[in-house]
Amino acid sequence: MDRLSHDALPAGLPMTPTQALLATFELPLDDEHATPDSDLDSAARTPMAQLPSTRPRPITSGQQLQARQGVRLGSLNVMLRYEDGSELTEIPDVHLLPNAPAWFAGMVNLHGLLIPALDLALWLHAKEQTAAKPMLLVLGHGPDAAGVLIDGLPVRLRYDAHDTAVADDCAPHAIQRFVRSTHLIDDAVWFDLDVPGLLSTVEQALGPPQ
Repeated sequence: MDRLSHDALPAGLPMTPTQALLATFELPLDDEHATPDSDLDSAARTPMAQLPSTRPRPITSGQQLQARQGVRLGSLNVMLRYEDGSELTEIPDVHLLPNAPAWFAGMVNLHGLLIPALDLALWLHAKEQTAAKPMLLVLGHGPDAAGVLIDGLPVRLRYDAHDTAVADDCAPHAIQRFVRSTHLIDDAVWFDLDVPGLLSTVEQALGPPQ
């Protein structure tokens, strides 16, 4: 779908909150304004296998190692399943929308597809100043995709879930309902996020335009 507008939706189908929010807006998505892949720094789309990793852990008999990608959202260390992410890129041009909440950064055009860009650190009251370069991590796929602003590059996490698990009640209140489990990895606390549940709640928080 090159242009997301009310007229572009099939008649009789309900709109998602994001579609409703955009129903009265048209953003330039033709070839002249689309962001070509060549304009994105190739290093910004680093394959996950080449991303930095936490310290390697010795493998002992009976261990069941888990793998996640770890990202920084302000003051929070969060863990995401690899299948929950679809792309990592530098932040392209962001199209602001009037009357949108502050944590809704705007809409970005990736390969001709409009996706929302979300500042989850702000939404979760975890925003803080950092020297890390902001990046855009795309979560979900196709029409359900959403871009999340993260601080710096993700890291690869490998850990034993049993050995590293800690009490979930150490998670900040704003994020507790989205935490699958909490782990202490290399002296840092990481929260394993329920990404589909989080994105669904964020979309409901946007709500239809008044």
